[in-house]
Amino acid sequence: LFVLAKIYSGVGLSLTWTTASQLASLLGTNLLCISYILSGRFKLLDYLFGGLDKVYRIHHTTGGLAFVMLLHHPLFLIVNTLPNTELTFKYFWFSDILAYNFGVMALYLMILLLLLTLVINLPYHIWLKTHEYMGLVLLLASVHILTITSDVSRFAPLRYWLIAMLILGVFSAAYKKFFYKYFGPKFTYEVDEISVISDTYTIYLK
Repeated sequence: LFVLAKIYSGVGLSLTWTTASQLASLLGTNLLCISYILSGRFKLLDYLFGGLDKVYRIHHTTGGLAFVMLLHHPLFLIVNTLPNTELTFKYFWFSDILAYNFGVMALYLMILLLLLTLVINLPYHIWLKTHEYMGLVLLLASVHILTITSDVSRFAPLRYWLIAMLILGVFSAAYKKFFYKYFGPKFTYEVDEISVISDTYTIYLK
């Protein structure tokens, strides 16, 4: 769809820093949406991947790849603007262009939350609360993507694909945050036995 958008606009697919930035943005956004879908705790995904633990491993991988791609989106734009440092600055700080500001906010919030995940060893219950704000990253990124002039705004098939992915991603984040506690599976267990072998505890439930 990205290639078709370039052909449709008459620009063609050229190997430039701008093209690399646009492609990184699209790949990163799609991976971020997939990461949210995988974290939604949908039973179908548990079945397809063979368990929630395996789904979350892939969620972790796709989230990491999304971060790398989305971080390269402004970096490639900056390389493209050099040596014009004044133009470079707008990709990393707020300006009078509202659509850009949403992208800047999404970028910094994502960096902050991933630093809390990867660098700072927070207690799990605190980390879990901070991680919930990743849904806000996707929401800010969605507004940025849908309000700037780009291949997405000019080429309808790419726009509709991305809107569909964003809706699925935002829905998955909202479902897990607000509705899973009402619609997710619930079971009452009784601890039947606890065995300890070395430093491993096995808890049997019934």
